[in-house]
Amino acid sequence: MKAVKWNFLSTALGAVVGILQLWLLSRILEPQEYGVISLALMVVQFFTIFIDFGISNSIIRHAKITEIELSSLYVINIGLGVVTFAVAWLASPLLAQFFKSPELVTQIRIMSLVFLLAPFGQQYRAILARELRFNFIAVVAIITLLTNCVIVITLALIYKKAWVASVAFFASTALSCGIFFFYSLRDRPLSFKFSWPAAKPHMRYASQLVGDSLINVV
Repeated sequence: MKAVKWNFLSTALGAVVGILQLWLLSRILEPQEYGVISLALMVVQFFTIFIDFGISNSIIRHAKITEIELSSLYVINIGLGVVTFAVAWLASPLLAQFFKSPELVTQIRIMSLVFLLAPFGQQYRAILARELRFNFIAVVAIITLLTNCVIVITLALIYKKAWVASVAFFASTALSCGIFFFYSLRDRPLSFKFSWPAAKPHMRYASQLVGDSLINVV
């Protein structure tokens, strides 16, 4: 019951804070700046599909999973993060040109730094979900949400530029990844052992999820 309560609180608070944050930003920033933020978030959300690649869901759904499987998937996640970061960074000028928004380059490049950090925390989050420790996950979500809100509103009041949303996004996501990483590191030592045969069944399942996600996006 505690997990249900924390999940409800996290969802409800997320909705309230999200609406409040959008309302405040729409009044602090110029419409053009606000539009750049929306475009950057849309692009980053698309690239986010390729960081996790459905691996977290595979970890949660498999009845049994070995340490070598987890370690191999961890290495793959890190590799996907690096590749996704490189693609987003290099593609940002093209995307800015496509959307006719030069400021989008800076936005995407700041946000894409998250792709280098996210893999270090997302597997630990999946393991916590697998162990039904949703109360801790919800607490981290609330902390991340409030951190992002405080940073973006504070910076928006000072600078009144679109890049403040990128900085807030990076800072809050880095905090979330750091909490999951260091909290779980106590019970599960860091390992970079790799075995493709161990990871292959998960990647087959994960690739199907990614395909479904891309179809939904399109």
